[in-house]
Amino acid sequence: MIQINQISKTFNKRLATEMQALNEVSINIAQGEFLVIVGSNGSGKSTLLNCIAGEIIVDTGNIYFNNAKVTTLKDYQRTKWISRVFQNPLQGTAPDLSIIDNFRLAALRTQSKKIVIGNNTSFVQKVKNELCKLEMNLENKIHQPVGSLSGGQRQALTLLMSVFDQSKILLLDEPTAALDPKSAAIVMHTANKLIKDLNLTAILVTHNLKEATKYGNRIIQMHNGNIVKDISINEKRKLDVSNIFNWFQQKKRKNMFKNKTVFITGASRGIGKAMALKLAKDGANIVIAAKSVEEHPKLGGTIFSAAKEIEAAGGKALAVQVDIRNEEQIHEAVKRTLEKFGGIDIVINNASAIQLTDTLKTESKRFDLMHSINVRGTFLVTQACLPYLQKSTHAHILTLSPPINLIDKWMAPHIAYTMSKFNMSMMALSWAAEFKEARIASNALWPRTTIDTAAVRNLLGGEMLANMSRTVDILADAAYFILSKQNLEYTGNTFIDEDVLAKEGITNLEKYSVIPGAKLFQDLFV
Repeated sequence: MIQINQISKTFNKRLATEMQALNEVSINIAQGEFLVIVGSNGSGKSTLLNCIAGEIIVDTGNIYFNNAKVTTLKDYQRTKWISRVFQNPLQGTAPDLSIIDNFRLAALRTQSKKIVIGNNTSFVQKVKNELCKLEMNLENKIHQPVGSLSGGQRQALTLLMSVFDQSKILLLDEPTAALDPKSAAIVMHTANKLIKDLNLTAILVTHNLKEATKYGNRIIQMHNGNIVKDISINEKRKLDVSNIFNWFQQKKRKNMFKNKTVFITGASRGIGKAMALKLAKDGANIVIAAKSVEEHPKLGGTIFSAAKEIEAAGGKALAVQVDIRNEEQIHEAVKRTLEKFGGIDIVINNASAIQLTDTLKTESKRFDLMHSINVRGTFLVTQACLPYLQKSTHAHILTLSPPINLIDKWMAPHIAYTMSKFNMSMMALSWAAEFKEARIASNALWPRTTIDTAAVRNLLGGEMLANMSRTVDILADAAYFILSKQNLEYTGNTFIDEDVLAKEGITNLEKYSVIPGAKLFQDLFV
């Protein structure tokens, strides 16, 4: 019904007060869908509603109603599709006219202009029938001036009049914000019933979290002109007020990583670099502890190119060449970190080696490589950083390793690799217990699906598998949420990326697919 494609809107361009209200917002709203929009003040929710209504014309992007392009149409030109209920109960009615005459004006929006106000018996009866739905006894007061009614009664009238002309889209702009609880309940109950009975496509903007959980079959959260959460009906049913309240608390934690120092192994490319960039946007200090100082034609990226990207994203970077099999190089990297940043708050054990071969085909040098990087290297890096984590007020260890699942499917085909990854998870769980009194959180993180990395493209399945994968961004986002937790709220877990995002209210994961809509390939160990 409503298609919104990458719309943007900036107010006060080229002035000191310039503000981008919408940033390339895209969303499709189906016929009969009841969408609820929440967000803090200035998040863009009202601007989005006004752009749909035509009260504000977008700078870029397009808006369609039933495939008809309406991007440049003014609000009065969209009335054949749209009706609207405003926050102020006084806006939707003419106070000096009677109830019946207000309904006549509402009918004139899209119906024939030959209607004569005041004399059509069938029309009057139709209005009375509609007013009965409100249970406010207004059907017996149709000749009473609307200005003599309460705010709740006027808002209820506005709601009925808005759908009286059979428009297909209903916009509810904080319709109960100025009402007492009883009137608010009547208005929302009536709106919900009309939306269902008339199969309307509806959008409700609200600050009332109870309304947000009770009504609608889809909910989105907006923040800084972007849609940051999009929850479908099945997941919405599980939400309560505390869940949505936590969304707002999470946004308050923006920039919580500013000046926090994050030591990441293997951060010159792929998953490690994606996590670095995510944290850098919050102002983190990133230590890129990796081997690559010259770009490999099949792998791409070096510690120096990653450092440039991190600083461009808003963080500070230290590029240190480290082979985590070498204990001296680890300690030298830690020393340089302390010299530049003064401490270490977070360690991400991302570096890892892989070879999916059985016992007979696993050469000793490959066995040693996997265990010296995955197990010994992870242990030594954490050990070297530990004295400084103990001094941090936001200490975290995050290890990229899977849930421990001791079944034949994962043990038999590639026992050497499996042992090394399960050992990483055992360390992550053990550290959570060992460092609990020191207030250091330790968790493991693993993807539900394969991730489009150099390893997938070069070693595992090539482009075909990459196209059935998700991007590194899903792990970066999951890591961000894990590391944002305080006071050991998350510790001792072997997380799956999807589950972390679901806890944050993010269940629509389509944006992470390399090819949207493609069948996804499940990763190892899950």
